Order: sequence, then C-alpha cells, then structure tokens
Amino acid sequence: MPCNYCLLFKVLAYGFSISSIVLSFVGLYETIDLKIIKPGRLIEECDRVPNWELKLAIIDKWEDKLANFEKLNKLKKKLFNFSIILLLSSGLMAAINKIIASILY
Repeated sequence: MPCNYCLLFKVLAYGFSISSIVLSFVGLYETIDLKIIKPGRLIEECDRVPNWELKLAIIDKWEDKLANFEKLNKLKKKLFNFSIILLLSSGLMAAINKIIASILY
C-alpha cells in the first residue's frame, strides 16, 4: 500500500506539470490581433497625406498599438515566468516523492 505522502507529492507533481503546460499554451497562443504598421510605411503614408490632423491620427493609432503590444508582452512574460515556476515545482515534488518512496520502502 503506497504511503499518503507519496500519493500527495505525485498528485502535486502532475498538477503542477499540467498547469505549466496550460500556462505555456496560453502564453504562446495569439490572443489579439496586433498588426503594427512599420515605421517606414508610416512615414510613406504620412508623406502622401496633406492633412496634418490625419497624420497625427495615424501616428496616435500607431502609438496606441505599440502600447497594447507592450501590455501584452508584459502579460505573456508573467505567464511564462509562472509557468517555469510551476514546472520547477513539479520537478521538486517528483523528486520529493522518489526520496520519500525510497526511504519508506
């Protein structure tokens, strides 16, 4: 009959592994459409437009897209870091499980 601690650490290891996989998938999955206009194209488009208000609107939209991109980047970085922590925790739980199993049996 397996010990309760071995079972607990095994369940925790599997749970952390599954959580890490899910968070990695969420972090790598394309969440929103952030098509950013390249600066060279932006300059070309602005040169063709005679209206300064329209030029400013184009530049403001570009800056908004960059701000959204930076927010998404920070979120994905946090998800990735948490996923790594969960993966390391899973390995630690599996190691503790093996140590307890080898001591008790």
